[in-house]
Amino acid sequence: MNYAIIYKMSFKKIKILILVIGTMAVFWTVNLALAAEPLLLFSWKAQNFVPDWFGGKSLPINQTKILMSFEAVSQSQADLGKIMDVSEKEISWYVNDKTVGKGKGLKSVTVTKDDFPRDSIDVKIKGEFYDADAKESYFVNKYFTVPISEPEIVLSYKKTENYFSLNETARFDLFPFFFNVASDFLDIGWRVNEREINPLLRENLFLDLKVSDMPPTGQVRISASAKNARDVLEDASKSLIFKVY
Repeated sequence: MNYAIIYKMSFKKIKILILVIGTMAVFWTVNLALAAEPLLLFSWKAQNFVPDWFGGKSLPINQTKILMSFEAVSQSQADLGKIMDVSEKEISWYVNDKTVGKGKGLKSVTVTKDDFPRDSIDVKIKGEFYDADAKESYFVNKYFTVPISEPEIVLSYKKTENYFSLNETARFDLFPFFFNVASDFLDIGWRVNEREINPLLRENLFLDLKVSDMPPTGQVRISASAKNARDVLEDASKSLIFKVY
């Protein structure tokens, strides 16, 4: 038997095998490089209350339900800018490292902001997406944050100066923000110079104050408070100080 010939043939096969493996590795690397991660358009909506005229976004507070959703926009050249169909793809949702939803085509979840000492909610979406250029599916992790707040009230009055004359009647309006109930379920109270004007009443959203009835202290302090009648820990207060001439 000619061992030299066998050796040459075996060595040739090894070189061919190495060449095939190398070609596959290069193809896989190029194919992976072609894969373009989709753009995830993430949105959220806090299901609590703000005044009708408010044009901003309502911020969640403790125990607020939050609707979160996303749309995936393809970044591959073949389908650039198109909304991707993920109805058959596995989607997982995580909030503060806890799984809150998992399933095929799960593009939205509703969560409740629990009581924890953070300034924001950390959201992770793990999804399976198909890339038209690479012609394969792969998993992508995307991270987002949702800011959180506390209930607030705003006191409004129709004056540009911070003083009143003795012959004036001052009108103050109270606007509640971010409470988990509508104003119908808020107990609202007013105090003037630490003296209670009205007891806690529902929808007590304004105060008409005769400045001439105030003691001649040179200033008047207007304080207001609002409290969720269903949750005593959900409250807010505000004070304003004016000079009286």
